[in-house]
Amino acid sequence: MTEIANVSWLAVVVGTVLSFLIGWAWYSPKLFGKKWAEGSGVSLDSANKMPVFAMISQFVALFFLALVIGITATNNALFTAIFAILAIATFIASTGGFIKKSTYAIVVDFIYILVVGISMIIVQGIFLGERLTRCQLGWQKDDCALSITFCSADRTLVAGDILLSRKIRAGSISLDHNFQS
Repeated sequence: MTEIANVSWLAVVVGTVLSFLIGWAWYSPKLFGKKWAEGSGVSLDSANKMPVFAMISQFVALFFLALVIGITATNNALFTAIFAILAIATFIASTGGFIKKSTYAIVVDFIYILVVGISMIIVQGIFLGERLTRCQLGWQKDDCALSITFCSADRTLVAGDILLSRKIRAGSISLDHNFQS
C-alpha cells in the first residue's frame, strides 16, 4: 500500500471526471460519434436511452486508469504510465477487431484512450504542483511519437519520450503544444 501513500486523490478524481467528459464530447455526433456508431454497429440514442451499465463501467475504468497514472506519477514512472495506456488502447483495438468494428471505429477508440491517458498525466503534473513545459503527441503515416516533460524550478521531475514505428493507416495528424509560465 505504500505505492498509493502519496497519490493525489483530487488529481485522480479530476482526471476521471475530465476523461469522462472528454469521452462524452469525443463520441458525440458533433465529433466522431456518428461514423463511430456506424462502424461499431450501434445507434446513438437520446440521453435517457444511454446504456447505464456501459456508462458506469466506463467511469470505473477511467477511475482505475487515473489511479494507475497517479501511482506512476508519485513514483516517477512515466514509462510505466505510457505503457499501461498503450496496453489498454491496444486491448480496446483488438477487441474492436474481434467484434468486427470498422477501422475508423477502432482508431477512434484507440486514440480516445491515448487522449484521456495524456490528460490524466497532465492533471497529475498540475496537481503535483509542477509546471508542464512540454507535451507533444504526434503521429504521421509511419511513426507515432509521444513526449511529455514536467519540470520544477530546479530539475526535471518526469520526462519521457516514446517512438513507435509501424505503418499507421489512419491518416496523418500532429499535435504539438509547449506550455511555459
